[in-house]
Amino acid sequence: MQRIRSLLQHYDRYSDEVAEKFLMDEFYHLLKFSLFYPNLKSPLAAGIHLLQFIIYVVVLSFHIAIFTVTIIKAEPSEFLISINTAHFGFIMLLFLTFIFMSNRVRYKICFFAKMLGEGVFTYEDEEEIDEEVKVKQKYLSILKKLKIILPSMNIVAGFFVVVIGPWIDSKHSPDNLTQTDSGINIALPIPSWYPFETNCGMNFYIAFLGQFLSACVIIVILASASCSYFTCTLYNIIQLERLIISVQNLEKRAILLYKKKVPHAAVNQLEKDILYEKVEFIKCLEYCLRQNIKHHQLILRLNRLVNILARGSVLAIFLCRRFLGMSALEVTV
Repeated sequence: MQRIRSLLQHYDRYSDEVAEKFLMDEFYHLLKFSLFYPNLKSPLAAGIHLLQFIIYVVVLSFHIAIFTVTIIKAEPSEFLISINTAHFGFIMLLFLTFIFMSNRVRYKICFFAKMLGEGVFTYEDEEEIDEEVKVKQKYLSILKKLKIILPSMNIVAGFFVVVIGPWIDSKHSPDNLTQTDSGINIALPIPSWYPFETNCGMNFYIAFLGQFLSACVIIVILASASCSYFTCTLYNIIQLERLIISVQNLEKRAILLYKKKVPHAAVNQLEKDILYEKVEFIKCLEYCLRQNIKHHQLILRLNRLVNILARGSVLAIFLCRRFLGMSALEVTV
């Protein structure tokens, strides 16, 4: 048991309270459900996620194999069915790969979450102006809406694929055909060949349940990928907006800092032409500029982390939606 604890601590060594709190505040338990960021704080939690991982791998791998056999067995006249099945098989393979990808860069997720949890950069000797507060509120409001809309859209899409799609197919199917000559059951949400009879009875519900579970896994992963991508992007935009506002107010910031350092300065000495002749003011100006440079360096680091973490999400979102759209061809045709 001690060896297991040591192994978990080593793998989770970059995580801390700041990163954990940020991930919980932003994603709740979504990253745990999708296995993008499983809980490794205790052997029990790690064991539960390991069991979850095994279930995900078994369910998705089984259906990838079933869909592959379906494509091989499909006759030329069943081209649209095989294309539709191939789309979903590729999505499952993509998402299964994405689980491994996200866990491989777990330490980068920790760095990213810790940076955002600490606010990325805090300007010393300065107060946050109203303009910065408004920018933060604007983008955080957009992010909050997206976190409601995106999972809802994924659930609706999953409901359409699992329930509405097969119902439409059954209405337009000639003579209530449920199985093709090659043994592909088209009454299931995703037309597939199974090594056992799935036309009716308990076997049909077992096959349906298996596809339903795989759809749930895909929906959870897609929702997590979508929320992760937009969270990374919008927080990066917030930091860029903060930097732009700070640079635009560089002179004002330097004057305020100069007033703090030289509180008894005469009013006429605060005129711009006179201020630029003051060595102390130039030092304040340089100090404020160095603050902006440090902020920019941290934004570059944050952007590199975002590119690493979001590339899988972008690929998953783009291909998944493209394939789901192409899969609608079977229904329309």
